[in-house]
Order: sequence, then structure tokens, then C-alpha cells
Amino acid sequence: MSSTVNSWAGWLRRNLRWSDSRESWFERLGVALVLITAAFAFFVGGRLALSQRVLLWGLVLMMLAVLLRRGWLKLFGPVLFYDLMRVARRSRYFLIRSLYGFVLLAVLSWLWFIWYMEGRYHTLSPSDMAAFAGSFFYTFMTIQFLVVTLLTPAYTAGAISDEKERRTLEFLLATDLRNREIVLSKLLSRLANLTLLLLVGLPILGFLQFLGGVDPGLVLAGFAVTGLTVLSLAGLSIFFSVLVRKSRDAIVLTYLTAAGYVILASSSLLLLHLPSVASFPSTAGWSSPVTVQDLVEWLNAGNIIAQLINLSGGVAGGTPLDESLPKALRGYALFHGGVALICAVWAVLRLRAVFLSETYDKPQRAARGVRRWLRPPVGDHPMLWKEIFAEPRMRFHWVVRIFLALLIVASFVPVGFILAEFMDRYLFAGSWRGWGDPWRELREAMNVWVRLVGTVVACLLLLGVAVRASSSIGVERDRQTFDSLLTSPLDSTTILFAKWLASILSVRWGWLWLGAICALGLITTGLHPLAVPLLLAAWLIYAAFLATIGVWFSMVSRTTLRATLWTLLTTVGVAIGHWLIWACCIPLLIIGSSGPGPAFGDFLEWVSKFEAFGLTPPVTLGFLAFSGEEFEYHSWRRNEGLEFLACAIIGLLLYAGVTAFLWGGVSIRFRQLTGRTPIRPRRSRSGLG
Repeated sequence: MSSTVNSWAGWLRRNLRWSDSRESWFERLGVALVLITAAFAFFVGGRLALSQRVLLWGLVLMMLAVLLRRGWLKLFGPVLFYDLMRVARRSRYFLIRSLYGFVLLAVLSWLWFIWYMEGRYHTLSPSDMAAFAGSFFYTFMTIQFLVVTLLTPAYTAGAISDEKERRTLEFLLATDLRNREIVLSKLLSRLANLTLLLLVGLPILGFLQFLGGVDPGLVLAGFAVTGLTVLSLAGLSIFFSVLVRKSRDAIVLTYLTAAGYVILASSSLLLLHLPSVASFPSTAGWSSPVTVQDLVEWLNAGNIIAQLINLSGGVAGGTPLDESLPKALRGYALFHGGVALICAVWAVLRLRAVFLSETYDKPQRAARGVRRWLRPPVGDHPMLWKEIFAEPRMRFHWVVRIFLALLIVASFVPVGFILAEFMDRYLFAGSWRGWGDPWRELREAMNVWVRLVGTVVACLLLLGVAVRASSSIGVERDRQTFDSLLTSPLDSTTILFAKWLASILSVRWGWLWLGAICALGLITTGLHPLAVPLLLAAWLIYAAFLATIGVWFSMVSRTTLRATLWTLLTTVGVAIGHWLIWACCIPLLIIGSSGPGPAFGDFLEWVSKFEAFGLTPPVTLGFLAFSGEEFEYHSWRRNEGLEFLACAIIGLLLYAGVTAFLWGGVSIRFRQLTGRTPIRPRRSRSGLG
């Protein structure tokens, strides 16, 4: 028994690297006593009188004050103030906040123009103004949620890994700073910067008070949901920042985990449609305290999509929003607060252990056969071989591997339900005569699955290409190998092309996932054979475009984190930002015209089609996964499938042309920055020989 306890204690000491000093044990005992008292006050407080509850929580606060006064509990240190000052002085964050405020003002102006044009023939009533305020509020909250979801990993995921890449983390660990002072200070400084971004929208939202205002409860709930999402994403980002060595890996893992959770949780909702599975393990004579339905509901407590569906369904069913919103918000807060707490605590406990293992542990060499299969001979393209095979790849923690495996399996779960329903309804029961064509229904269901899941997977792979390209040159600078690379006899175009192509090939293992989705679509006739080459061409064109943008920012940015941030912002701006510009121009075109006649309406219709199916990559990829029914001719309606296909092909050609143009600019800029421009001989003056 004692040997087992000693072995467990040794394992904890090696992996958590905790201190055995007297002050550390005093601190642990004090924190444990505070947590026990707080838990007692939380669970038993409902049975006590108000004065007793106030006294109990006052005791908890007094214990915290004693710990802080004695210096036994230090959550933050000088790193917090240094990081706050350093982040506040960076001009790019001020530029991002200004751009965000401009976007919100543009959306407000656009909505006002639309409402003005709809009501220019009559005076808007107070109820119309209140409806406009509500419309803008929901649009505002949607934009704010999407912006902070996109920016939080980019802001936070490089907090610790950036110190690793600059080789300054060892100096922080050599001081008397504790793990939590480093991790929590970095986390709080990033959260403070994101809070400033959230506060940008408050003055704009305050304009709505002059138009009838919005329910304060909805405003508080919207900001609470946004803040909780930021908190959990920041905790997840700091966890991966401690766990991996590179900022790009931490950013990609955070985005992948967040997207994977939404897909996994949303897919689990399909289990509720099977009563026998939802009530498992309950039987006819025994009711289990925890069933599959309870697990699915707990898993979806932090899923914003599921919560919105539940709220809308409750309102449609007659349940007041004031009753259902607090319950949903409580579950959302517990889920995301728990994720943030667990990730932050785990990052604090593992900071020194992970750093020591990365620094001093010997890397394990793979078997010779595996190395020979993974690393072919160098051949005639050494730079390309280096970028594809010699560069360190993204290494996943075992927790991340399990999560990725669950995500991949969950993406194929709907196929099982679709095939099971098809076989049960048409093959076994023989009820196809009353339900129409069974193969047509199977094709339609599989086509919907291919469009949704395939588009999400393709966009995740494109995001990985952009992040890898944004660090292609910055990594060489951080490792101080860029100068050595430039002194080689390799041509500038060869270096750039190798990094560009390696960025596209960095997600080549993900092609198997996407290929399996397409293969199932082809087998079940949910995907037309001609759609496969079009999808492949579209993905490669978008990947080439994003790789070019990433290489550009990696070349002109000083740090990898800055290059990644600008690459992500540019990617989102190019993909969906043109909608905002066009939407702001529509009211001006309507006002400037004599009247919105048929010709003008047709022009707006074609432009909107081109915007959606030609310039928006997710929509284009979703449409190109067609089954063939989209192009069937019907005498009673237009064949819009061919119009959408023409817009998609024109848009792809436009993206390819822009990529070629940007590649020329990247090549010229690279030669200028590296001093590799051709030296022209100076012309001799006339008469001087």
C-alpha cells in the first residue's frame, strides 16, 4: 500500500512539479478551506436565513483577505502590469477596435436605410421604431458573437507559446514567479484587451434608446453569453498555449476544438429522436437517474445553436422568454465557466512540467521503416522536401487525439441514421409505395449531409492552410535560421514556392476525411460524379489564395502571432466582408435611381447571386456538392441551378486571377525585403567612357 502511494506521489511530483515548501502547503490548506466554505455556503445557503448567508459569505471573503494579506495567495504578479502596458501600446489592437466600430456603424446605417426606404411613403410609427431597434440589436449581437469567437483564440493562444518561440519563457521560470502568476497574468491581460473590444459597441447600442430601446434583460443576457464564450475560449486557448510549442498550433487546436464541440454536440441531438436510445439504460420496470437524454442535454448546455433552437421552440410553444432564458443562461454559464476553470487550472499545474519535458526530454526516434516511409529521399527539390517532411509537424496531445477521433466519428453518425431509416422504412417494412421514390429521398438526405458536413470540414482545412502559411517565414525568423536560408544558392522563387506549396499540403491527412465524405455521397447518389472535380478545383483555388495571403503577412509582419491575426482577419473579410460593402451600397443605389424598376431589380438579383455563389467560399463549396437535381428542367420555373453554377465558375476564375496577381506581388516584395533584387549595372555618362 505504501509503495503504491509513494509511486502516485512521485508521478504527481514529476508531472505537476509542485513545491514542497512550508509556504506552499500553507497556501494549499488555505485555498482548500476557502473552497470548502464557499461550497458549503453555495449548497446550504438556501436553507439559511438572510443574515446567516451574509455572515457565511462574509467569512469566505475574510478568509480570502487574510490569505492575500499574508501573501499566501498570489493570483497575479508583475507580469500582468507589464503585459497590460505592452498590449495597450500596440497600434494593431487600436486599429481592430476602430475597424469593428466602423463595421457596427455601417450595419446600423444600412438597416436604417432599408427601413427608411420601406417606410418612405408613410411616417414610421413608434412601434416601427421599436421593431427597428430590436432588429438592429439582434444583428449587433450576432456580429459581436462572431467577431469575439474569431478573435479570442488569435488574441490568447499565443500568450505562452509566443514566449517559447522567443525563448524568453525560461527567464520567467527562473524568477520567483509562480505558475499561476505567469499564466493568469497573461490570460487576464488578453481578456482585458478583448473587453475593450466589447465595450466599443456599447455607445452604438446606446443609440437605440432614442428609438424605443431594447429590453435590458436581453441586453444583459446577450453580453453575458458573449462574455462567457470569450472566457471559455480564452481558457481553452491558454491551455493549448501551454501544451504546444508554437502559436500557430495553439490557434489551430483552439479553433478545431471549438468547431468540433459544436459539431459533436449538435450531432448528439440526433440520439433524442430514438426513444429507446434516449431512455437508455432505463428499462420498463426501472428508471435510471442518468440517461442518454440527460447526457445529451448536459453536453449541449454550452452549444449556442442548440440553446437558440430550444429558446425559439419554447417561445413558439407559448413559454415566455422571461422563464426559459434564465434557465438556459444558467446552464450556459455553468458549462463555459467550468471549461474555463478546468483549462486554466490545468495550464497552471502543467506549465513547468511541459516546459521541462520540451526542453530536456530526448525526442523518440521512429522506426527506420516508418522514417523511410514518411521521409522519402531528398531528390532534386531540397527546399520542398524540407518544408514537407523535415519541418516539425503539429503534435496532438492524447486528449486532443481522443477528441478528434470522436469528432470524425460524430461527423458520420448522421449517415447511420439516414441509412437505418431508409432500410427500416423501405426495405424491411416495405412501405415505399405510400412514401414516394425511396432512392430519391435517400439521395436528398445524403446530399444535405454532404453539403453541411463536407463544407464545414473543407472550411476547417482551409483555415489550417491559412494559419500554416502565416507562420511559414516567421518560424524561420524565430529559430534564427532565415539568414542561413538566404545564404543558400536557392532561388527566391524556389523558397517561396516551397513554403506556399507546403502550406497547402500541411492538411493532406485531412483530405482522407473529406474524401470519405465524398465517397459516401457518391455511393449513395447524394453527390454527382461531376461535382467531385469541381469541388477539388474550388478547394485548391481557395487554398492557393489563402496560402498566398498567409505568406504575405508572414513576410511583412514582425511576429508570427501578428501575421496569424491579420491573416485570419483578411480571410474573414474577403470571404464575407464584401456582403457588408454591397449591403451598404444597395440603399444608395436605390435612392440615386429614379425608382426600383424591373431592370434594376434584375441587376440586384444577379449581383446578389454572384455575391453568394461566386464570392463567398462556404456557399460556393456547399452548392458545388450538388446531386444533379438542381439542374433539372421544369416548365413552371427558371433553371436557377445553371445560373448558380455559372456564378460559381466565374467566381473561381476571379479568385484564381487574384491569386496569380498576389503571387507576383509576394515575389517582388520578398526580393526587396531580402535584398535579392537583381543588381543593374550603372550606366556610364556620355563622354566619360
